[in-house]
Amino acid sequence: MTYPIGIVISFVSVVVSILTLKQNFSSYFDHVGFMVVFGGTLSISAVAIPWRHKTELFRMIRSLFFPQTFQHKAVVAASLKVATGDPNASPSGGLYAEVLADGVELVELGLKTEDIHAILRERIDQAILLRTSIIQAIRGLSKYPPAFGLLGTVLGLVSLMRAVSSGAGSEEVGVRMAVALVATLYGLILANVVIAPAAEALSGKIQEETRAAEIAIQAVLLASQGVSALVAQEMLNSYVPRYDRVDALGVGGVGRASSSVPSNSGGADKAA
Repeated sequence: MTYPIGIVISFVSVVVSILTLKQNFSSYFDHVGFMVVFGGTLSISAVAIPWRHKTELFRMIRSLFFPQTFQHKAVVAASLKVATGDPNASPSGGLYAEVLADGVELVELGLKTEDIHAILRERIDQAILLRTSIIQAIRGLSKYPPAFGLLGTVLGLVSLMRAVSSGAGSEEVGVRMAVALVATLYGLILANVVIAPAAEALSGKIQEETRAAEIAIQAVLLASQGVSALVAQEMLNSYVPRYDRVDALGVGGVGRASSSVPSNSGGADKAA
């Protein structure tokens, strides 16, 4: 399930809960609490988020709303073209495409297979390290909205106590108390519905990218070694589930188990 769908379901659940409680939506709006929670979270993000990598950061955030699903068959098919030296190979999208493009260039430069492996491995590791550092920063950011929500609640309680000391009635005291608690609600929603799930979703995408990159690097190594197309196909198929294997060469089977097992009973009967 994609990140936007999860956000929508969460907010629909909150709205349904409010309607079930027969509450007025205006009771859950407080501009002071909103400014404290969202303004404070933005101030922390300015310090905690690695903005020097803003291009990669915005790419990752965009991928939350416009996800790019890694189809195993598509990755294997694109990698197989590179492994077999297909001049029409032009993969696009994701880390694996970058690995294939860099790998083709390194092979054309005539580098040794072990050198190509070391170079591509280091590039993958550095790319994953960058993405991981951004995710850790986003995950760390999720602990601050509840704290700012509590700060907004404290500000509301201070205002409430001043109103009580000025002789405010019970109805006004109740309204001010409710408004003060809304800030805590904002903090909990921002942290647990928006920020923390975003970090988890991005973490899952990194795992997909890493798996696709492993297939790509193997394809480049096979191209460097000059193996046959059949060997390249079956080696790359080993990285994906049986139902996602490709048969670009039309050899059939593609690693699937045979439907029947040869029997030796006939030979045994003859021997008997």
